[in-house]
Amino acid sequence: MLSIILVRKIGLVGVAWGTVIPHAISTAIILPAYTLRTLKMSWPDYIARAFVRPVICAAPIVGVCYMFSVAVQNPSWILFGGEVIVVGVIFGITSYLVCLTEEQRSIVLDKVRMLMRRAQAVGET
Repeated sequence: MLSIILVRKIGLVGVAWGTVIPHAISTAIILPAYTLRTLKMSWPDYIARAFVRPVICAAPIVGVCYMFSVAVQNPSWILFGGEVIVVGVIFGITSYLVCLTEEQRSIVLDKVRMLMRRAQAVGET
């Protein structure tokens, strides 16, 4: 509805603003308020878990990707695949250490152990 109103006033840019404004309101106000109420969280805890920890996890990845972009002069698909593996491993480690709670880490370790036992059992047959 807002896009229809704004398209008449400012044209195609109005359509864009009519899309951005409701999205920004829902992302900045409605979604956090709903999350806080549903999960019974405080604002500082929400900010730490939803923003600060993910940014901390992303920082090493940004550094590694920048390093690859500077160091690699002649990219290839094999080199790209290696970069993807390195970035994935770094993301996995930082996510495990920074973003997960002790309980979540325990669940992940239990799942990994279960998968390793299955693989071992399949290998023995």
